Amino acid sequence: MSAEARSSFSSAYIALHALDSVRQRFATGVAILVLVIPPLLVGLRIAFGEGQTLDFITLLTTGVEVLAGIAGLLLIRSKNFALAGVLISIAILFDFWFTPEPTLRLLLALIACTAAAVLSGTRFFLFTLGVVMVGQALEVYNQYVAADGALSQDTVNTAISTVLIFLTALFFRYFNNLAQSTAGSSSIANQRLDAVAAIGRQTARLLNYDELISTAVNLIKTQFGYYHVQIFLVDDQREFADLVASTGEAGRRLMERRHRLAVGSDSVIGKVTLANEAILVNDTENDPGHAFNPLLPDTRAELALPMQVVVDGQSRVIGALDVQAVEPMAFTASDVQALQALANQMAVSIRNARLFETQASSLKENERLFSEAQSSLDEIQRLNSQLTHQAWEGYLKANPALKGVTATPQSTTHNADWSPLMVQACRQRFPVSGTAEGGAEMVAVPILLRGEILGAMEVEVSPGTTSDLLATMVTIAERMSSALENARLVEEAQAASAQEQRISLMVTRFQEAETVDELLQITLSELTDTLDAEGGSIRIGLTQPSSSS
Repeated sequence: MSAEARSSFSSAYIALHALDSVRQRFATGVAILVLVIPPLLVGLRIAFGEGQTLDFITLLTTGVEVLAGIAGLLLIRSKNFALAGVLISIAILFDFWFTPEPTLRLLLALIACTAAAVLSGTRFFLFTLGVVMVGQALEVYNQYVAADGALSQDTVNTAISTVLIFLTALFFRYFNNLAQSTAGSSSIANQRLDAVAAIGRQTARLLNYDELISTAVNLIKTQFGYYHVQIFLVDDQREFADLVASTGEAGRRLMERRHRLAVGSDSVIGKVTLANEAILVNDTENDPGHAFNPLLPDTRAELALPMQVVVDGQSRVIGALDVQAVEPMAFTASDVQALQALANQMAVSIRNARLFETQASSLKENERLFSEAQSSLDEIQRLNSQLTHQAWEGYLKANPALKGVTATPQSTTHNADWSPLMVQACRQRFPVSGTAEGGAEMVAVPILLRGEILGAMEVEVSPGTTSDLLATMVTIAERMSSALENARLVEEAQAASAQEQRISLMVTRFQEAETVDELLQITLSELTDTLDAEGGSIRIGLTQPSSSS
């Protein structure tokens, strides 16, 4: 949830809690008054010698009020303020109706009307106010009659007090309704923000872009109970807002049509994506600028909100959230606030999902390129190994006497024999050690060039030095393979150069011939000398004769 949403949630909670707390304290105070004042008055009457006035009605009203006060306190503890207010007000009205003292009647009337105004519903409040006004009207009439039709000061005071009680009751009722309306609005806003938080929690886990936007519009429609919900996103050129998610059958058909609206057009979406401000149409039938959509015939109110993200410290619109309702005046200020927070939250989620998919796509592309590069490298290595094999195979065929050398303390001789340890090293392509005939400790290392076996070398080592010599021999074998390749290439280059020289000399002798026959004889003589051939022949003719039997 955003900071703005959390702040609104906190304000709503505080408002509701404060209203309940005030009503509870007020109801508790009234219940205590009803519980304490009647017995206190009875005690004062007894103390001042007025016990003879304590008739049955006085005792009955006192008992009723005490019982009402106790029951009211119990109801207040269970948060049942309305029933507590009804019970307390009825007990006070009972006492008000049977109390003869004008001052006490005014006090009871004020408490009864105030308790009904703050704690009870409208009907009971009007009933209580009506009973009090009727009782006070009768009191004014009795005072007027008692004064022989004259307007006495007591009559005027009673009338004025009645009007003040009436206005005070209306005043308390007005502010009670205002407080309840404010608390109700805060409660609705709280529910909206709860829905925003719930949607945010469910969509925050989604990193697949298509799943995210589809889930979001359906959750908004379900949680808020709207008729239709859809999301538009602005294209890279910022020319059009494309419909990317929409609910219901109408949404499916709009998606199939690839529905889009131009940024800055007269449509609601066009205006929102250009101006970066929410647009509310709470009565579509009476709004001349609203375009009727035949696929959504029941739309009577529409709210479009910009979806914003912060880029380089500035707010940028990436799309719009559009919600529609079937009732006019369906969207309140709290709805706009909650849905704007949700639209911004969805914008961030969509941006994150897009970045994740881009990174995932780049990762897959890099993996593909790496695989292709690895395959190409493997193919190059295979070709190098094949060419190396062919080159050395040809070289060894051309030099059959070159098989290897063997060194002893007495001499160095050419030797073509391979020891079992050398064969094992070549097969395993790894240095090996072992004991030769006679008990000598030997180490054999393969000679590798571009993955191709060129041969092996073997040496006799002193006991206990095998591990130290292996690394040295491997290094020598690696460098030796490169040196062998260079030597072979030098020999081939020298042979090619000598061949070129022989050919040049042959061509030079061609210039000595004065006739074709002489040229043929020179050519055949040079060929046999150059190639060390025993003999040869050359034929001249435009057609190939058939072979003779």
